[in-house]
Amino acid sequence: MAWESVQEEELMHIITNQKFDCGEDTWVWKEGEDEVYTVKSAYNLLQNISVEESNDLFDVLWSLKALPNAQYFRP
Repeated sequence: MAWESVQEEELMHIITNQKFDCGEDTWVWKEGEDEVYTVKSAYNLLQNISVEESNDLFDVLWSLKALPNAQYFRP
């Protein structure tokens, strides 16, 4: 489609002269001590989430627009 070609050209124009830092890619768990994931740290995090907050989170997740082949049915 024509609009896709225009967007592709704009993207190529933006990234052509960019320099990317290809440093080390790492995962960091911000909720645990020493930024290391443990089941205990995840459990403690989940224990601190109120029921209202968790319901809000699921409302947001279910309202996200997903491609038809990526959607799940809500029970």
